[in-house]
Amino acid sequence: MQCAICNDGKEFKNLSVHLRIKHDITMSEYKKKFLNEVEEVFVPEVVNPLPDILDKYEVTIDDLVEILDKHFEKNKISEEQQQEFDRIIDFETRAEEIAKKLKGKAKIDTQDLYVAEALSKKFGYKVTSVSSNPKTWHLMLSEE
Repeated sequence: MQCAICNDGKEFKNLSVHLRIKHDITMSEYKKKFLNEVEEVFVPEVVNPLPDILDKYEVTIDDLVEILDKHFEKNKISEEQQQEFDRIIDFETRAEEIAKKLKGKAKIDTQDLYVAEALSKKFGYKVTSVSSNPKTWHLMLSEE
């Protein structure tokens, strides 16, 4: 895109950066002063496909709700699966609390996968190696 202020024909990949640095104005100010453009906003047409689907399968909305209710009731997770899910969430929460206490150290060794994961995902550590017997994750604080 060319700058209307410089008017030298030079193309800029990012005109807004050029305007900010060379002319100390924002893109909005530039558009108002030099382009006299009105920004157009594209609003996509909202299409509701539900009536077409109901017609295609010859069902009413009540029939569809009943079908979905049966589907989700049949595919509910068991109490045992829910307990396992809750247990994993508890591990992750506990591991994040431990990771918060460990953060700031240059090197950390842990035998807890969840702690290693929390350190690497949330606190900028990188796994440098993993040893076995017992399995231990060796992490180092990233230089970023």
